[in-house]
Amino acid sequence: MQICIYKCGIVIRKKGYVVEVKILGMGCARCNSLEKMVRDVVAEHDIDATVNKVTQQQEILAYPVLAVPALVINEEVKVFGRLPSKTEISDWLIQAQQTQVKQ
Repeated sequence: MQICIYKCGIVIRKKGYVVEVKILGMGCARCNSLEKMVRDVVAEHDIDATVNKVTQQQEILAYPVLAVPALVINEEVKVFGRLPSKTEISDWLIQAQQTQVKQ
């Protein structure tokens, strides 16, 4: 078991890898809903992940998104401008975790 320190706090890494998740948005209701859904999926599937909320416009503009909320997993934009289903989020996070294992 490894312990890593990130901006948002301490993350315990069970298997030596962490999926990095970013929620891009200015704090609207849909952005908050996306963050809650992501955190729920991470907990339900026991995924080692850091979940960070990016609210600064300059940081959001660094990504190729045309609308918020947006979901970025391991620096890859998965969706923007709409709320994905929990199933979509789950599939993306599990795939990202499995990809990390193979590397």
